[in-house]
Amino acid sequence: MKEKISASVEEGLLKQLDTLIGAHGIRNRSQALEHVISLHFKQDSTLKAVLIGSNLSKKNVAHLPNLLKRLHEAHVSEIIIAGFNTVELIYEQVQKDPFYAQHSTFLKEASPAGTAGVLKLAAHYLSETFVVCYLDVDLDLDVQAMHAFHQQTKSVATMAVTHVEQGKLTDYIRVGGNKITEFQYDTGRTTKLQNAGLYMFEPAILEEISSKGSLENDYFPAWAKEGKLTAYLFDS
Repeated sequence: MKEKISASVEEGLLKQLDTLIGAHGIRNRSQALEHVISLHFKQDSTLKAVLIGSNLSKKNVAHLPNLLKRLHEAHVSEIIIAGFNTVELIYEQVQKDPFYAQHSTFLKEASPAGTAGVLKLAAHYLSETFVVCYLDVDLDLDVQAMHAFHQQTKSVATMAVTHVEQGKLTDYIRVGGNKITEFQYDTGRTTKLQNAGLYMFEPAILEEISSKGSLENDYFPAWAKEGKLTAYLFDS
């Protein structure tokens, strides 16, 4: 239930509030005010997100506002953007977001170190559960619901997995219950299950990762065999 109120706001603050209209589904000042108040009371959240981007173009990052919106909804308090030669391009997009423009860290690799190497680079900033998102994919996923699932299953590593009928498939994924029992990437064998490029990790997993390597080739297959990799199945 909503209650109507009246409030006096400084003109400068009101202009800043108006910049939110049109972003994150905000249509008017009332919704903008609700958004700001909501963020204020959620800023104690420790959930962070690592955004991994390499060899991106402006077309690739066009969906970034949609991803940031979903991270907002999941109460992600800070984002860490890491990559080799595209950090500047991503920075330009993030600076358009009223919240994450002020709550973001940019890490540029000296040389490409792979998806695992990027996480190792960001390890210093990750002491609690964190989200990892690849920036070359766009997906319709409730990140908050996935976070709740990750907590409920008490998994150290959760992968978003979707069902794909058509298109270029790269993954061989077998699932038993909510566990991924087998994972292989780009071997020529595929199933209709596809890694969606969004993950939830516990910081303990960082101890197993080296400063160079690929999550898909070097770690996911082993974690699947060890029963450490949980599947969050969604259809969108």
